[in-house]
Amino acid sequence: MAKKNTDKVVFHQIKVLDAGAKGVSVAKAPDGKVVFIPNVVPGDVVDVQTFKKRKAYYEGKAIHFHEYSEHRVEPVCEHFGVCGGCQRKNMKYTNSCITSKMKC
Repeated sequence: MAKKNTDKVVFHQIKVLDAGAKGVSVAKAPDGKVVFIPNVVPGDVVDVQTFKKRKAYYEGKAIHFHEYSEHRVEPVCEHFGVCGGCQRKNMKYTNSCITSKMKC
């Protein structure tokens, strides 16, 4: 059985570029690979700690926010981030529509 590659790498001051599926946003690591980060908004500048490394991408979590996006809002739902039912409530509604290809 192959060993899982779970080297935890920290990337500093990574700008979140776009929103992806299921509440995960997309950024680029310094080595050019894609980084998937939950609970961040496009435009945020964050430090990211990776917990999964694959051939073409990383998965990580934001450990420090250097700059908040102009598209970020305070979630209305008190259970945001816990239940998983509202994945884009921390983003302005019009921006959320654009990223999910909806018409508002």
